[in-house]
Amino acid sequence: MKKCTIKIRKFEPKDRDSIVEIWYKASIIAHDFIPKEIWEAEKTTIRDQYLPLAETWVAEEEGKVIGFISLLDQYIGGLFVEPSQQGKGAGTQLIQRAQEEKGHLTVGVYSKNSAARGFYRKHGFRKTNEELQTETGEIVINKAWKQAGDSVKSGESKPAAIRALVIEDYDAVIELWQSTEGIGLSEADSRENIRRFLARNPYLSSVAEKDGEILGAVLCGHDSRRGYLHHLAVRSDRRLQGIGKRLVDISLENLKAEGIDKCHIFVFRENEKGVAFWAQNEWKARLDLTIMSKRT
Repeated sequence: MKKCTIKIRKFEPKDRDSIVEIWYKASIIAHDFIPKEIWEAEKTTIRDQYLPLAETWVAEEEGKVIGFISLLDQYIGGLFVEPSQQGKGAGTQLIQRAQEEKGHLTVGVYSKNSAARGFYRKHGFRKTNEELQTETGEIVINKAWKQAGDSVKSGESKPAAIRALVIEDYDAVIELWQSTEGIGLSEADSRENIRRFLARNPYLSSVAEKDGEILGAVLCGHDSRRGYLHHLAVRSDRRLQGIGKRLVDISLENLKAEGIDKCHIFVFRENEKGVAFWAQNEWKARLDLTIMSKRT
């Protein structure tokens, strides 16, 4: 079977009608809580006023436009994929192109659109605030994404990007954990168990990635009362660059967004570097507690 390749390219005037149709079809499906007439009334505005002002990239497969992302400076005005083509990676490629181009992005997502909220969270967007949209009476959640690390100076390469850890990262992440001193692995860290952990805690765990290589990773989850971090690791040749701290900070931001106000970690006493890292980042040792375990 022939494998089709999705191409990301800049918008051309001939794409306008295809983009408007994709926007309309995807909008009424994703936003079934908003009257269809509202989207119908916006078609002309999108085509003749919005698109000429926006910076737009399209996803093309076999010469056909199947998705697009439109930006007003660093704000994502729209990212939509033809409904029949969703799940093939076009949305991911579009958001990654925008991240490469901009380094900082913001977006507004309807609170009832759980699929879109999960998509942006997967790609590193964090909630900043929410507001009431007067036109529809719906709550919009504003999210932001920023390239990890310090700003890039002339002649320097881009820093690592932070994104959600997904099960497809397992081989690279388990290799990182196995090569990191102070991390204890067990059968709980099998591929299937990590898959279950990620499914129970969607988009909370993170990796630091650059040029397709994973430089750091952390597992993050909660039990609806308290949060927990496991297996924070940064590749030995990329330490002391702020990657570990950024992974932790994003984990705490994720937990806060879930309504969790306290997080715990487990560190081997003999892991002196690990203990020092957490202490330097203002984590306090709980000398009043004793951890006790038993097999089920």
